[in-house]
Amino acid sequence: MRLGLTFTTVMLYVFAGTQAHAANIVVNGGFEANGGPGSSTFSGWAVHGSYGPWGVGFFDNSSSTTHPYAGTYYASNGCVLSPCINGTTAEQSSLSQTLTTVVGDIYTLDFEFSTGGFSTPNELRVIFGGVVVEDFVDAAITGYQEVTITGLVATSTSTTLEFLGRNAPGHSNLDEVSVVDTGASPAPEPAAWLLVAIGSAALAGSRLRKTSVN
Repeated sequence: MRLGLTFTTVMLYVFAGTQAHAANIVVNGGFEANGGPGSSTFSGWAVHGSYGPWGVGFFDNSSSTTHPYAGTYYASNGCVLSPCINGTTAEQSSLSQTLTTVVGDIYTLDFEFSTGGFSTPNELRVIFGGVVVEDFVDAAITGYQEVTITGLVATSTSTTLEFLGRNAPGHSNLDEVSVVDTGASPAPEPAAWLLVAIGSAALAGSRLRKTSVN
């Protein structure tokens, strides 16, 4: 019985490393820490865009389209022209944060997004580690829509998450951004398999000795 319990403990220890890390690594993903309504300052985020930067949105009782998904604030974008997305780095309407990541680990990005019901032209381009992972073009989303992007592999210990925005008819809303480390490959490391083999051998030996005694 004792050897069996030890083997189970070993198995749990080995495979625990393959489980998802539940913590959100994004700082201020709900945009609650900011410079106040109308400003373009969000704690933990870098904002730029000479054609129109992201700004602090807040709950407005007079409008059904300008409100946060949760909390009091959200990130709002009303940049008008094409350079908001396709311009130079200085021109692009960018909201970004550099995340501390583990090389080879797989991440899941999740956020709430709305175009406020406005149609063309609008766009939200999502970039993770320099790679475009989603691009909403002329989407008419009245209420918030949850967007989940899986399978994002970190290639560096520092990975930049960036949102480029444009909404000429009105404003797009972004809220509750999270990035979660779901772990590396599900296959245990060779050393972990060695622990499993040792545990299996010990359990088999125990059973053999018990059979011999009987």
